Amino acid sequence: FKSRFVVCGYSQRQGIDYDRAFSSTLRATSFRTLLAIAAGKKLRLMQIDVSNAFTQAYMDDVDMFVEPAKGFEEWETINGKRVSKLLYLKRALYGTKQASRLWQNTLREHLETDGFVSSKADPCLYHKRTNDGEIIVGVYVDDLLMASSHDEILDEFRQLTLDKFNITFFNA
Repeated sequence: FKSRFVVCGYSQRQGIDYDRAFSSTLRATSFRTLLAIAAGKKLRLMQIDVSNAFTQAYMDDVDMFVEPAKGFEEWETINGKRVSKLLYLKRALYGTKQASRLWQNTLREHLETDGFVSSKADPCLYHKRTNDGEIIVGVYVDDLLMASSHDEILDEFRQLTLDKFNITFFNA
């Protein structure tokens, strides 16, 4: 059996529980262009899915507390009242309004540290040139589509991403 703890983000208040919630995703035209370039240049494609992506991003400077799931509460008595202890969030969880933005920032930092440059036309399209060739990465939330001229570049990128995140990859 699998379960996922999801935060009830509908009760979050902007300016108190979070500041910004916007995150962009790869545009459909950028996706089609990436595939057209890959086909035209006969590049090899690989797709990566980042497992539980939002939980791999740390919370920003906003302190957030949530009630534990039913059955997992710990109780304490304060002023004669029995109350449930709260959980302090260290990582972004599904359901929080800022989780997608925090994940996108974490991934962007990872890619830029590795030498990728974001496209001016689409912030979710990244490009990197090396002595061995080039690699293009398109990011759609927690899915990455890579196109490269050499298998070694894809393998190096996959290993670098695997060292940082929990991923599943597929060859196209």
